[in-house]
Amino acid sequence: MRRGLLAATSAGIVLVVAPHLGRAQAANGVRRLRDFYFTTQFYDGVALGDSLVRRYPRDAKIRAWYVANLVGTGATRAADSLTAKLDTASRDPWVLAARALSRHNPPVPSIATNNEAVQLARRAFALSPRDPDLAWLAAYTMINVPGFPRTDGPHTLAFIDSISRSLKDPIQLRIVRGWALALQHPFVPGEPSAPDTAGQNAGLREYAAQRARDSTNFAAYYEAGGRLRGTNDSLAIALLKHAVALAPRSPNAHAAYWAAIYAQRGPSAAKVAAVAADRASFLAVTDSAPWALDVAIRGMRYTTHEPGTAALEERILAKAPRSAWAENILLARANQWRDSLSAARDTTRLGPVPDSTIARARYIAGLEQFIGKGWSANPSARDQAILGLFFEVKDDTTYPAAKLVSVAKMVVDSMGMGAPSFRYGETARALANRKLELPYARTLAQEGLKHTSMYLRDFPGYFFTSVGDQADALDGQNATLYDHLGWIAYSQGDYAEADKNLTHALDLTKKNVQIYYDLGRLRSAQGRDDEAELIFAQGMTIRYRGVNPNRRELERLYEKKHGSIEGWEKYISALEEKERATRRAKILASRDTSRKVVPQFSLADLAGRVVKSDTLSARTVVVNFWGTWCGPCVAEMPELQQFYDKYRGDPTVAIFTISNDKDLNDLRDWMSKRRLTIPTLFDDGYVEKLAEIHAFPTTWFIDKDGKVQFTAVGNTGALMEEWGWRLEATKAGPVIQP
Repeated sequence: MRRGLLAATSAGIVLVVAPHLGRAQAANGVRRLRDFYFTTQFYDGVALGDSLVRRYPRDAKIRAWYVANLVGTGATRAADSLTAKLDTASRDPWVLAARALSRHNPPVPSIATNNEAVQLARRAFALSPRDPDLAWLAAYTMINVPGFPRTDGPHTLAFIDSISRSLKDPIQLRIVRGWALALQHPFVPGEPSAPDTAGQNAGLREYAAQRARDSTNFAAYYEAGGRLRGTNDSLAIALLKHAVALAPRSPNAHAAYWAAIYAQRGPSAAKVAAVAADRASFLAVTDSAPWALDVAIRGMRYTTHEPGTAALEERILAKAPRSAWAENILLARANQWRDSLSAARDTTRLGPVPDSTIARARYIAGLEQFIGKGWSANPSARDQAILGLFFEVKDDTTYPAAKLVSVAKMVVDSMGMGAPSFRYGETARALANRKLELPYARTLAQEGLKHTSMYLRDFPGYFFTSVGDQADALDGQNATLYDHLGWIAYSQGDYAEADKNLTHALDLTKKNVQIYYDLGRLRSAQGRDDEAELIFAQGMTIRYRGVNPNRRELERLYEKKHGSIEGWEKYISALEEKERATRRAKILASRDTSRKVVPQFSLADLAGRVVKSDTLSARTVVVNFWGTWCGPCVAEMPELQQFYDKYRGDPTVAIFTISNDKDLNDLRDWMSKRRLTIPTLFDDGYVEKLAEIHAFPTTWFIDKDGKVQFTAVGNTGALMEEWGWRLEATKAGPVIQP
């Protein structure tokens, strides 16, 4: 009887199958695909999978492991396309597994698709609860979420521990347990956190235990070596060297091994020689396949800048001229002019400086040639080129109008262009600045407003600890889009529409320099220069990297008005004081003449102590109504804490907040994580029913007689100053004059 053969070629591993071998050969193919995946020899897995899928198109296991290897090579679009029409209601667990693997690594990262992957993997395991590979998949999708802060360590650990013993502790599942142990410490955005040394050590012990069980298990060496790099370089190198021996065609193992060698202390020449030797061995065992040459080139280009890179690049261009690897080379060559341009623009650079005009022209030409070459094997590379070109030409008034419109449309059509405020908003702005296709620009900005909320909710790069954090981010992005709409209307000469949109943008956030700049220019165009000056002055107070455009515009107006910049600094000081005085007068004029009596309350604080309103008599009181779900409320909490700290020693003043959140424990946790010590009471219905507060944040300034003197609604971005004015005016009584 003839047997099937596995033949090694420069493309990887291909299957030569005798027609009569049937199911036995398919089962053997599944084992080989699985082994390639777990040893990260993904390209070999794809080469074998191409043959097997054609021969066994209905074999769900073959398809699933083929998809796994496709994803490992980064071919996420191919994996998604291959599984898009699968029946996700199927009772075949490996049909669900294939779709889970592709949705876990989607072409565009998404929380929704990652959640879908977890659900599909859990259903697959439920259909076949004795299958250790499906148990692995369920755990893997829970913890290894691409592009998203990993927070599910404890949940994954609990899941694994609940099933591992009944499955006889499969090694790959225990490897995921090692990840989970190392990720038990939850991630909190914006907060410093010490390394979870205990968790890391527990994970390393798990890997060591699996190496003791099976000295041929690749992952137990590879994962441990990766985690030890930078903390125990010698052990990391030893482990990764063993991983390379177990999987000599693994690009991941070799790349990690090279990185560990370079990370260790010691003579540079010795490290370069060690890496070069292993690289030569890697290229020999892979017959210098294009994907192997690509791995070698990336290591040489970004780690050591060794000579010989160009020769390897030419080999890829000759072997696979229209491949993703070739496309990476062509883009890198175009980007070399970007590096020259950056050097030319670096004013701190010593020695000869490249000609910026020549470098820029060649950079733009290189990107245009790359984008227009007529083929694309790697959409992300094309997206990078489009993005680079857009950034370089969007503010260039000499760039041909038709070309700019074309580049803007390519940005909008690209899948990986990020937040709607950029993808739609910045392209709309670039067109408006040149007064090009303004109706289309307006449509783009409006389209961005439709997508922003979903993007913030669904894109893994964003992670919020409260609804308020998310709402604040949403306000910020929407403010940017309304600013663009306002500027488009300004460019069309519709000042009324521009005023409406720019004013709304400023209502949404007080932290965007560009909004002040645009609104100030609108006021100047309307002939309201005094107002424009004050708006520019407000915009100058915001931190800004580089030259604040509001200051630049003020300087321009000053020179236009006075014929020179003599006396400019004195003018700026006077203008800033004028702006403050104008705001203060407006605020003090808003005193509540009805002298509303504060409804009585009896509310518990976060510790459960009851606070009654009558205990606050004879003091000036500031009470802030808020919730963690409220974006502007969350944004002003750090400054509110500063305000409280300033007055906490004053026995004549009481400052506290009333939160109308729904869960007291969640509120306590939220306050504790941010180290907020402001006295906070928990709402029992008082806020809406008795205080009749319907806008957040709202703050009352109450005099010693229990009457509201001032009401502040919203977040102006100047809490310390403006609340201070209101508080001092409330303490002084109604006789104070603005």
